[in-house]
Amino acid sequence: MQQLPRHDGWKDHYAAALFENDRSKIPDLIACAEREIITRSRALFGEAEGDAREVRTLNNALRMLQVLRSSLKIEAHDPMPCDRVGENWTTESGVSASRKSRQLSHGVGA
Repeated sequence: MQQLPRHDGWKDHYAAALFENDRSKIPDLIACAEREIITRSRALFGEAEGDAREVRTLNNALRMLQVLRSSLKIEAHDPMPCDRVGENWTTESGVSASRKSRQLSHGVGA
């Protein structure tokens, strides 16, 4: 049986939301990350051989974004275009979102 290819693009959006210092950007980043995670979850759901570990990771990421939204008292809303978050995106503190997502993938501190 063929294994599903990995689609980790959601991790850049997730890292961007978690590590942004500019509070005005966080609501859009959370919404984009949630949309990307849900899109990946749906893709896995449609496959006969969904990776249980990846599903758990996606669910954990969604929960973490909900905690972030709740702790910052942010209302859910429609996000900016999510394509603004990508390989070259950096947080206000200058940390690359793609670097942070790679660190998250390897269990390096958040």
